[in-house]
Amino acid sequence: MTNSDPAAATLRLLEVMARLLAPEGCPWDRAQTHRSLVPFLLEEAYELAEAIETGDDAALREELGDVLLQVVFHARLSEREGGFAFADVAGGLADKLVARHPHVFAREKLATAEQVSDAWERRKLAGRASRLDGIPAVLPALMRAQKLGARAASAGFEWGSTEEIHAKVREELEEFKLALSAARAQGDGVQGGGAADGVAPDGVGHGAGQVGAGQEAAGRSRVAPPDAGQDGTRRGMADAELEFGDLLFALVQLARWSGVDAETALRRASRKFAGRFRHMEQALKAAGRDSHALDAAAWWDLWERAKQEEGGLDSDLAHVAKAGQAPAGWATTAEEKKIPSRPDAAPRKRPSR
Repeated sequence: MTNSDPAAATLRLLEVMARLLAPEGCPWDRAQTHRSLVPFLLEEAYELAEAIETGDDAALREELGDVLLQVVFHARLSEREGGFAFADVAGGLADKLVARHPHVFAREKLATAEQVSDAWERRKLAGRASRLDGIPAVLPALMRAQKLGARAASAGFEWGSTEEIHAKVREELEEFKLALSAARAQGDGVQGGGAADGVAPDGVGHGAGQVGAGQEAAGRSRVAPPDAGQDGTRRGMADAELEFGDLLFALVQLARWSGVDAETALRRASRKFAGRFRHMEQALKAAGRDSHALDAAAWWDLWERAKQEEGGLDSDLAHVAKAGQAPAGWATTAEEKKIPSRPDAAPRKRPSR
């Protein structure tokens, strides 16, 4: 349903929020502060991003409302303490938009989106001591790294070509490998025993050698607790961590140079991995299998099946998801519960991501 009177809808929203924060209102809402609401604001922003990226229009409408709730909540809290009100927030925003769009509201002539973007950045830079000012330290790390690189590039500090960034990525990877080898040589900072999240230090799961499909044997290296190794080892692992950060930063700049948003790309990759892994779990459940009993080859086979499911609804795993049955060709007897290879399967190789 579309509300044809946005002014009336906004007024009603403000009245509802005022009632919630009134002395006779909601005890939980009344107990909140600007600081206590920060986690909710971040959560709602991410849920909004997910609704946009998944193309869910109904969720988009709802999540926009939840983000708007955070705006009116903070504004009402401030007004209750004698500070600014929602009208000040909305009015200030309108004034800023007008001031930063003189090509629309004044006589400045800007013909292209690129010219508009350049003019916008020049106005934002006015009064800043550094081009890097205004980039919040609490941003997600990939997003902050990309913004830092873009701001530096706007000052002329930029790569000359994609090949230069490729070389830098290779250089940083080698430096990380050297730092990690040095840390291992210094002591027991990287442990060979113990497991985390069901993955053993050698990259295999409990039992027959599980390899976390698509994760390149995640968990292969484990960092010891601070009191478990020598000081030199801890310093070595700190160096390795720093080198890995340099590698990530270089990869983010490669993404920026290529026109890819690193944060969005990693979210998509994580969503893809989660979807495929859930398909594998469904297949295992339908076959009555224990995931810890699988060997690496069985995991790769499951992974490839999950990838096929993404391309069509008639694959084995879609059948599992819809009907809760084992895929064709899967053994279900107690003595023959073994993940088979597809008859047409090519020689095994590490699955692509």
